[in-house]
Order: sequence, then C-alpha cells, then structure tokens
Amino acid sequence: MLKPSVSKLVRGLIIATFLAALVGFPTTGASTATAAVIVPAADGVECEVSARDCDITVDEDGDAGYNDGTGFTPAPASCVLREGGVSTPIGCNRGEGWWSNGRQCYLNSMAEAGFGTEINGEEGAYYRCVQYDAVCTGPGAGACTNSSIVFLVTPPPGITTFTPAQAARQLIRSFTLQPIDIGLAPDPAAGSRGYVGLPVWMWVKNSGDALAYGPYVRTATLGGVTITARANVKSILWNMGDGGTRACGNAGTAYYPALGIADSPTCGYRYERPSTGEPGGRYQVTATSQWEVTWTGGGQNGVIPLTATQNSSVEVRELQSVNVGN
Repeated sequence: MLKPSVSKLVRGLIIATFLAALVGFPTTGASTATAAVIVPAADGVECEVSARDCDITVDEDGDAGYNDGTGFTPAPASCVLREGGVSTPIGCNRGEGWWSNGRQCYLNSMAEAGFGTEINGEEGAYYRCVQYDAVCTGPGAGACTNSSIVFLVTPPPGITTFTPAQAARQLIRSFTLQPIDIGLAPDPAAGSRGYVGLPVWMWVKNSGDALAYGPYVRTATLGGVTITARANVKSILWNMGDGGTRACGNAGTAYYPALGIADSPTCGYRYERPSTGEPGGRYQVTATSQWEVTWTGGGQNGVIPLTATQNSSVEVRELQSVNVGN
C-alpha cells in the first residue's frame, strides 16, 4: 500500500487554455478562469506540455491520516482555512469536494471529465483543487477560478470512490502471487553436476499452482467499482549465473533420466565454461516470473506487469578425456 507523503514542491503552472488544448475539452466559459494544471513528471525528468517545459514530481496528498486497508483515509475531523497566520474553521465539504488541510483547497475527482489515470507508470487520478474563495461555474477543468488540477497516487482524505485503474491496483495489491519452484537438471543436490557443453533443462515444478503460474482470477468491488483481474505468467527469464540468460515463454519440460543427454524441447541451456571459479564452485541460477495482470471494470481495462524471483544453483565441470594406449 502506498502511504501518503509530504507534498513535493510544485515548480510549474500552465494556464487553463493550454489544458483545454492538451486534453481536448471545450474552452467555452473558461476564458476568464485562472485555473492552472499541474503536470507531474518523475524526479529529474523534463517534460514538454503545450510548448512549456516542466520538472514536477508525481504528487501525493499532504494530509496525514488513518488508513484501514481500503485505500481511503477519512475526511478531516475539523477543517481550517489558514490565512495570514490566522486559522478559521470552515465546512469540510461542499460542491467542490472535501477540504484538504494540507493543500488548503477542496479536492474532487476529475475522472468523470475524462482525465487519465497514469503518469510515468504510477496509477492514480487527477483531482481539482479548488481554493476556499474560488468561484465555480461548471464541472469542467477550467470552470473554477483559483483552482488547479493535481495528480494523486492515493485518494485524498474524504474521497471514498476509486477510478477503475485505482480499484484495479488496489485489488492486485491483495494478490499473493508466488515465485516458481525451480526444476533443474542437473539439480542443486549434492553430487548432481552438469558438464560444459552438455544440455541443462529448466522447468517450473509447480506450474499447476495458480498463484505461482496462473491463471489466477479475482473479482471485487472496491471504492464503488467492480473489477475483474486475471494474472498469468507470460514468460520466465532465466539468469544462468555465467552472464547468459534464456527467456522461455512456457513452463518448460521436466527431465527424467531416460531422456539421456538430449536437449530440452522447450527450455534449455548449455554452459561454455565450468563453475569452479564461482563462489562455492556453483553457478547461481535465478528464475524471474514475468506476470501479466489484465483487468476490466468500470468501462475501462488495462494491463499491470508484476515479477517474482526464485533462486537455485548448479555445479558445472569440464569433461575429462582419457588416453588409452595401443
């Protein structure tokens, strides 16, 4: 679960008319608005929006709050407007949304206005941040004076609805996906070893376990949105410990002694040098499951990649030739 963090310094504002051009909203009624859009980017990464550069970080709400595992924090117990060193009690909710003591504005989701749900790989939502003295004339992004648009990874306090993408991310966080059980021939047991130039077989021992290989499917209603998510391993990336890798788009084929020294028909490898110089005289083998989680709900869909890693080892020696006299 992502936890709220202190808001980072915003170093760029773009006039609402540029926002209209950016997201395709009509500009009718917005010509007198002073709203601005905050366009976050990853730390140190510059972006260009409507011919203006920005260097602004993905932001999270600055209010601390209790989180019960739902992804939401409750509305503030009391709300204050801070001006000139004076704090004045105000209503915590009005048509523009719930008041944020940290941001000093009312926050309301912009999902219904067609805003996206992801920036630089971060799932979240856009919210309109309306100051206490703002005047709003409609639901559009530029329909309020003294307002801005912010992107938040977690819903701000008082907001109890998710966008479909946020609901999907929340559901997928509850998944207990596991790394695979590695099958290797030769296996890591004492006395089992391979030889330079001979086949090595790799496979998934527990490919029948949905949590280790898929398909794993769950449906849940979160924040008012019903989401179905389906997780499958699309491939296994094998790091063989000698600098070589193999990407296998299947669970591999289990080895048994009657197969002799044949190559694996699905997922195999051959070492070109012995492991005698490695720690413990063994190559460390890493298998990384490349999960693909597809989700649908709320009229939207998406894909979220995940990975899980398991380790093993293999001893590889050189074949010794024997000279036989005449």
